[in-house]
Amino acid sequence: MKKEFLIKATLIFFVVLSVVVFGLNYLYGGGASQSSKASGDTITFSFDPATVTTTTANQDFTFTIKVKPSVATVLRGYSINIPFDKAKLSLKTIAYKLGVGSVGVGDMTTGVAAANTRGSVKIVGEVDNATGTALVNTATTDLVTLTFTNLVAGAGATLPVSAASTGFFIIDTNKSLSILPLAGDIKLDINGGGPIPTPTSGSTGNAKFKMRLKFQGIGKKPADALNKMTTKVKILDESSEAATAYKSADFTVA
Repeated sequence: MKKEFLIKATLIFFVVLSVVVFGLNYLYGGGASQSSKASGDTITFSFDPATVTTTTANQDFTFTIKVKPSVATVLRGYSINIPFDKAKLSLKTIAYKLGVGSVGVGDMTTGVAAANTRGSVKIVGEVDNATGTALVNTATTDLVTLTFTNLVAGAGATLPVSAASTGFFIIDTNKSLSILPLAGDIKLDINGGGPIPTPTSGSTGNAKFKMRLKFQGIGKKPADALNKMTTKVKILDESSEAATAYKSADFTVA
């Protein structure tokens, strides 16, 4: 039997699956051309509060992640990975403010033990309606609120967000879906900050993992001639940000 191991990874599958989901929606719902988002469009990211100070051991602190696009857009989902020093910090709660947490893909309050074991929180949210959520470029929008516990009195720590491992899935004006990138790396400092944490890497070898498919906007089974969508999947190693090559598979609606 081949050795199984747990890959410390964010599935780029969620990104590609979002494209599949929306593609099916418009393929079976009337059709629309697909194109990439205009070059240079980004989304900015901020923490509220911008810094955190704690004074006692086991003191909780809460902050909200806010976003603002460079141009008005429609959001379908998002994926963010935030590593943390688990010797100093412990994740307590996650409250998705925009859309809902993607069950089985993103972390939830009920599963914070796993996040604390690996030393990173995977925020994966989706907008579970047919039209998405409009974001304006004149104001920030609350995305998610997190509560951590600082385990060591006055300990300095940093929560970094890398643009390379963050994606916002948006609907263009021509009804195509693309990824709106984060404008740049950002971090939240607690008690003046600390070393940037590196998530613990898994073992090397062969892996087995389960993929969750969620198709939105399909009211009934499509005609046989249309009932197939090719999906591409790749895996990103969060510790090194190295990615595998894409693998393809065909999916149908039963």
